[in-house]
Amino acid sequence: MANFIVAYKCDAAPTPERMDAFLTMRADNCVQIIPNVWWVDFGGTATELRNWMQRILNADDLLVVIEAKNAAWTGILVDSDIFAHAWDQAA
Repeated sequence: MANFIVAYKCDAAPTPERMDAFLTMRADNCVQIIPNVWWVDFGGTATELRNWMQRILNADDLLVVIEAKNAAWTGILVDSDIFAHAWDQAA
């Protein structure tokens, strides 16, 4: 598994609940860390995750998928200790 950061911008963004349900169809774990930015524990490549994400977004929406090796943060939407543990487990 690997840590990925997924960010998107779209006019009709999926609700966090809908995005979570969609991502967990393929990802081992995921959480929205700031609005429209998700951490995803995924067992494939950035290209495979991008291709999967395109199913829920419109063709003209903006999307970036980044495989991440290290991270630092403040003020995220989830508990920092829980997120740090999940990050370490995926790495």
